[in-house]
Amino acid sequence: MFGFLKGKITVQLQGHEYRPGDTITGNALLKLKKPRSGQLHVKLYAQDHVRSRRGGNNNREVRTAYEFSQPISEEKEFTAQEITVPISITIPTDVHSGKLDGGLGAVVQTAQLLTQTSSQRKWFVQVRFKTSGFDITKKTQINVI
Repeated sequence: MFGFLKGKITVQLQGHEYRPGDTITGNALLKLKKPRSGQLHVKLYAQDHVRSRRGGNNNREVRTAYEFSQPISEEKEFTAQEITVPISITIPTDVHSGKLDGGLGAVVQTAQLLTQTSSQRKWFVQVRFKTSGFDITKKTQINVI
């Protein structure tokens, strides 16, 4: 809680448009107000933002469609200076496997039109500094085409 009072993270990626199988690279810049012991993690995740209209009611729902996290540093003491840590995480090759093509895809699209349902997938890269008492996080949106 109130991680912004303890420090901040900046995420710098080499690009913002990727394809399945690509490796996302860049840097995480960690700036703490005081030295702290902790660990940095990078997470790649996708959320489906679903909007539907039933019986005159508008409904919104966010579903996690994919999530993978890995450490990018060991548990150690971080100084109050700005620290640069490299980021590298690979997008799986089967991220679009949930899409239906052909006749079945057309049936699903028709059902979505009739129920007035729409869905949009958004991809994010998040860097988290985990320490006792609080976490500092920063996410940036990317496009997976």
